[in-house]
Amino acid sequence: MIDDMIDTGGSICAAAETLKKFGAKEIIVCATHGLLSGNAKEKFDTSSVDKLIVTDTLPLPPEKICKKMEVISMAPLLAKVIKRIHGEKSLGELFTWEDKKQIL
Repeated sequence: MIDDMIDTGGSICAAAETLKKFGAKEIIVCATHGLLSGNAKEKFDTSSVDKLIVTDTLPLPPEKICKKMEVISMAPLLAKVIKRIHGEKSLGELFTWEDKKQIL
């Protein structure tokens, strides 16, 4: 499942429970921003979600990181963006899924 932001985790954990009831074998949740307010960590730790992937666009103190979480750094992408801007190159090429070559 994909979401832009996870705040309390209630909706996405409920959706994961429904998917599990209908036979999902593995549930991976991806979100750009992991706010993880309140008891969101505990919700994910006890939910049907097998893996939670978020970016580091927001600071995640250790007490918000659950055992199922993987945090992906945005630093490499931001470095490429800065380098391309300074080199007056297209940023759109960074986001072309069909082109698998490394663009620098």
